[in-house]
Amino acid sequence: MDDWSNAITKKAGNSFGPDQSAVVKTKNIVNNRERLIAGLRDIHSTDNVVVMYILNNYHQEEMSLAIHTGISDKTEYSIASFKNPAVMAHEFLHIFGAIDLYMSPFDRKKRALKNKVKIMEAYPNEIMAFTYRPIENPEISPMTKFFLGWTAELNDKSKTLIFGKKIKIYKY
Repeated sequence: MDDWSNAITKKAGNSFGPDQSAVVKTKNIVNNRERLIAGLRDIHSTDNVVVMYILNNYHQEEMSLAIHTGISDKTEYSIASFKNPAVMAHEFLHIFGAIDLYMSPFDRKKRALKNKVKIMEAYPNEIMAFTYRPIENPEISPMTKFFLGWTAELNDKSKTLIFGKKIKIYKY
């Protein structure tokens, strides 16, 4: 996936033309995601750039996913192959720290599955739990707001849904 995305990034970088950055004196040659992000930061004078590949697979549906989220030494990016705006928003939110709140094949522990069922019942319109809906319906629950950094702490309901009653969450 990384080789695939870097090849696309290199093609996109060629459309920028020569590096005109006055801030950084070294030439930026866009040959991977990291250099693309550096170039976009320079061009738009911003610190935050998200790379999202949207595939035009009109004849089939493949999976959508966010890659390298939570890993500090690799650039994050997401791939969306569905045309559903809620799926695109879901993958976009992963880049900023949101976690999946639906049951997946990777949830092997009974407790995790049980907690996700409770989360889905408590937040029936949560975008990180139900992605295949019209874009007008999804909501961002207090839980996702916490993971995105929009709120400083989890409310008691969300703490219990994620961790159960036995684990105590400390404030920093």
